[in-house]
Amino acid sequence: MQNNNTNSQPIYINGKQVAVLRDDRLLDIRKHKDHFVYRKDEWGNIQKTVCIATETLRQARHANIIQVTDIENKIKYTISRTDFDKRSFDFEVSRQAGFEEQRGIYLRWFASNEPKRINYPVHIEAEPLLREKQLTLNGWGM
Repeated sequence: MQNNNTNSQPIYINGKQVAVLRDDRLLDIRKHKDHFVYRKDEWGNIQKTVCIATETLRQARHANIIQVTDIENKIKYTISRTDFDKRSFDFEVSRQAGFEEQRGIYLRWFASNEPKRINYPVHIEAEPLLREKQLTLNGWGM
C-alpha cells in the first residue's frame, strides 16, 4: 500500500500491512478480486461480500469512512462507519487456518464508482414452441 500522505498511518496485523488510516478519518483497504467472497443473504440470494478483520476495525476505530478498493478493477466501494457497524455481521472463518476474527458486509450497502451496465444482452434458454402452440394474429396456431 502506498503511503503518499503525511497523515497516513499503516495498519498491521501479524506484521503484515492490511490497510491505511488516512487523516484519522478514512480507513483505506485494498483487496485483490479473489479476496471478495460470495455468501447467501437472508433471502437466499448470493451476494458479493467483503470481510474486514475486527483488529483492523479496532485500530481504525476513529475512522468514519471505510473505503475498499478492488485492485484489479480499480473499483472503490465506500461506506460510513455507522452504516458498516449497523449492517455488518460476524463472518465465520477458520481460526485454525490462521484467520483473524472478521466482520462481513454485502457490497450492496456500499456506494461505488462501478460502471453500471445498461442494455446488455442476457442469454435466455427456452425450448421453442411448436408452430401450432404459437400465438398468431388470428389466434392460436396456423
